Amino acid sequence: MKKKHTTHTLKKAISLTAATTVLCTGIFTPDFFSTQSVTAKTTSQKTITVTANSSSTTILCTNIIQSIAKAVDTNTTTNVTAKSTTINIQNTANLATGLYAISVGCYSNGKYFEFKDAIQINMLLAVPEGVTVTPAEVVVKMEDKNWWEASAQVTTDTEKHVSITGYAIAEDESKEYLKYFTISDDGIITFNPEKKDNIIPGEKYVISLKLKTKAGEHLYADAVTFNVISKPLKLQYAPNEVRVEKNIAHESQLPTIQGSSEGRTYTIKSITPEISGFTIDAATGKISIAENTLTQIGNVYEVDVTVTNEYGTSDFPKAYIVTVVDFINPIDPETFKYEVPETYEGKGYTIPLINEFKGDEVIFDFAEDNSDIIKEQIEKNRISIDKVNGTITIAENNTLTPEDYTVKVKAANPKGEVSSSFTLTIKENPNKFTSAFKETYGSSPTEFRKSVRLDRSGSVWSGEEI
Repeated sequence: MKKKHTTHTLKKAISLTAATTVLCTGIFTPDFFSTQSVTAKTTSQKTITVTANSSSTTILCTNIIQSIAKAVDTNTTTNVTAKSTTINIQNTANLATGLYAISVGCYSNGKYFEFKDAIQINMLLAVPEGVTVTPAEVVVKMEDKNWWEASAQVTTDTEKHVSITGYAIAEDESKEYLKYFTISDDGIITFNPEKKDNIIPGEKYVISLKLKTKAGEHLYADAVTFNVISKPLKLQYAPNEVRVEKNIAHESQLPTIQGSSEGRTYTIKSITPEISGFTIDAATGKISIAENTLTQIGNVYEVDVTVTNEYGTSDFPKAYIVTVVDFINPIDPETFKYEVPETYEGKGYTIPLINEFKGDEVIFDFAEDNSDIIKEQIEKNRISIDKVNGTITIAENNTLTPEDYTVKVKAANPKGEVSSSFTLTIKENPNKFTSAFKETYGSSPTEFRKSVRLDRSGSVWSGEEI
């Protein structure tokens, strides 16, 4: 009897060079199939990792195209019951260039599902000898006028007789910043002026290039680095205005700051009115107040902070403001609840605390024991929390599929810490699918997902359940 198959095709492809060794990682899970952070970096071998959510799920790598079979470790083409299995693609020096595909299949709830061409590998030629980028590192000083005009140039050694007919920035899912750059028809790499406001002072941006010659397409990995340097900018404590009980010790939250990190140090420039007992960690910027320092209820202390790095010094007046009070209200656990709206997949939402929340000087954060899928959304900033007011934001680019999720949150103030949680029910977006889904699969998306839940972000459907 023929097995039932469901096929699924991902849009994303991985670019490798045939003559160099590159590490490529794509994460695939039965409950959450998607390409996560596909990267290309120089290393000792080419590797694709297939990961299952539970040890009871069997992963099967199938349909490795014949022309690439010799480069693939055959030990990984058999059934493997484990949390992860690795496909090692080696010996590619003599492998023809072009687009190769590997399909991934799995058994879930007793049914077999195949994800056709789930891993696409675009084998490219290595960069031709004599091709370089000048300079290899572009040092960008944000204090300079029109800093965004800084550039690098792809050059060729005339003795090598290499003719480049096309230039492009190589795609890499893990580098969202690539859209902040552009390359001209004559090989000049520079900032995209329309995106210059997204450039972060102190960051380094590494860019790979795809070059076209008569021989074919070439990958120039890590061709150029834009090193954006600046003096310290935008120091921010959250919260930057706090109330502290009389005679009680206090510590600020760690601040955020932009600018180069080399040689960065923090100092307190002044406190108004003058008082002793305030200190600052030179390495982190955390401000501490010793016990029995704040003796006068109603006093307000304004702390000016100076930050220095290798490229300059900046003063930040009133960076931290402390008001002395007689009492801080503890957090009432019964009021630590959220107003959860009706939520649909592929949409963004704001989830606020209920108006009845009680507690002073509270710092909010996500709990450490959230589920892996929620942790992943948090790590990728698809779900975030305002540490001061507790509001949770779900970004529109979240990859949560229709299902019930538990979100765990904690709140702390000088009187203690409490926890809370709520159920986030993601519903099907009626505008996301057309009647073609049912015509193709013979069932509704909900019925289909009862067998297997799929992440459809950045992918297209193909095939059918036979």
